[in-house]
Amino acid sequence: MLLGAMVLLFTQHLSYLQAFESIQWDIIRYLFGVFILAEALDQSGLLTRFSKYIAQYCQTGVQAMYFIIYVIGFSSAMLMNDTTAIIGAPIVLKLTQTQPQLRKPLLLALTYAITLGSVFSPVGNPQNLLITLHSPLKQPFLTFFKGLFLPTCLNVSLMACFIHSYYRESLIQPLSVSSLKNTPKSPIPIDSSLCGLILFIILMLVHIISEFIQQPIPLSIDQIALVSSAPILIFSSHRIKILKHIDWGTLIFFLSLFIVVHSIWETQWIQHQIAPLQSKLSQLPIILTLSALLSQLISNVPLVALYLPVLSNINAPSNAYLALAAGSTLAGNILILGAASNIIIIQYFKKRKLEAFSCLTFTCIGLLLTPIHLWIYKLWLSI
Repeated sequence: MLLGAMVLLFTQHLSYLQAFESIQWDIIRYLFGVFILAEALDQSGLLTRFSKYIAQYCQTGVQAMYFIIYVIGFSSAMLMNDTTAIIGAPIVLKLTQTQPQLRKPLLLALTYAITLGSVFSPVGNPQNLLITLHSPLKQPFLTFFKGLFLPTCLNVSLMACFIHSYYRESLIQPLSVSSLKNTPKSPIPIDSSLCGLILFIILMLVHIISEFIQQPIPLSIDQIALVSSAPILIFSSHRIKILKHIDWGTLIFFLSLFIVVHSIWETQWIQHQIAPLQSKLSQLPIILTLSALLSQLISNVPLVALYLPVLSNINAPSNAYLALAAGSTLAGNILILGAASNIIIIQYFKKRKLEAFSCLTFTCIGLLLTPIHLWIYKLWLSI
């Protein structure tokens, strides 16, 4: 993506000013803030403490799996799926250090749960955030919750039952806590990262409540992320170390993505291709199917960035935007490359020379479950 953006600039297809103006800086600010928060939580040792808590109260792999699915998975609705992947991967690693046979089912559960848990939130993933900030939805939190929460709960439960039944023999084993007893103390103080996490949760809850009572707060979603990361950047003496280790690759990807998508849209090629089909492109089955399938080719965020102007031009109803959010997000459960959170989890274990799960296993399960998930969302959004 970066190479594509550089070619556009070097060939003067876009000026530097046009490229700068095409970037959705509100999304970049939000990602930057939550990535700082996630990295600080990991380096401060808070994730290790959380792993100890899970191991203390979950006696078997089955209990740990359901905890990961319903607690960590659904936390992506507030923390964003990429951030939750950064947080969840080390937790699973710590839980399975002495029991590698539990690694595959717990990681699969984490990966699918992060994707599904992010569907019903306007800040659950980058594509939902893009829809929230650049669509006519006036109360995005309330609209997403009403339209997508209940079918998401059903889909998550179906996925949990499948993972449980498929990996039953591995998951019934007791969870070992011996590997978590003598973990080294982190050199980074816990105070600033914990303060940032509490501040983020409080501000997001206030933002959500303000929508329900129709009294908007002056802070936007991206400003909340930046304010929450401020205690870490201001008070932590390890701010440079934290900044070095945040997910710069994903930030560069999105910066380049906005430039490339803007250039494609400016050519008018897509508008000409879809002009005869505009009346059909707002139909729920078409949106769900196209967004899930085409996201495998160009990734879900570029797909949403290109689809949003289409829906805007035909004055599509709110459930069309929700279908776009659901379909493009579920694309991450079909192929590994369908979501950045999948790559984050895989890369975390590859860097440590450990196997997470095979692409074939992930795709086979995804191809079985995703059509059912899409059908459930279609039924619910059609009511």
